[in-house]
Amino acid sequence: MARYTSKSEFMHDFAAGATTRVSHKNVTQTYLNAERRRQRKIASFEIGGITGGIDHTAQDKEAKANGDLFSRVARRIQKQNPGMSWIKARKYARTKDPTGRAIFNMMSAGSSNKEIRDKLHLGKKGSKPSTGKMGH
Repeated sequence: MARYTSKSEFMHDFAAGATTRVSHKNVTQTYLNAERRRQRKIASFEIGGITGGIDHTAQDKEAKANGDLFSRVARRIQKQNPGMSWIKARKYARTKDPTGRAIFNMMSAGSSNKEIRDKLHLGKKGSKPSTGKMGH
């Protein structure tokens, strides 16, 4: 990754990258990831003091909270299948488990952690659903 020592170096590199074209048949996931990184760099780079850097802390907190929800499902699957590795448990949760699939699909759609919890009736960590008996 290039380190820019001046704004003119960045702008030159940006202009060169912006004018290159890649045909759709040659687009790979690596290329798409590089494009996303480049777009984030452009968004966070200050141009003449007009635009400031974007604060991603709220987005990072939300992503971590959603990841924790998904990890809880994967841990449950791993407990049910003691021989299953962590990677396989996460894949199983993402593709086969109904709750895990719902969480993953809602995360992909951009739903907030609160929306996912409300929709799937997931309480706070450690809370349990009602048994139907009154607590006398």
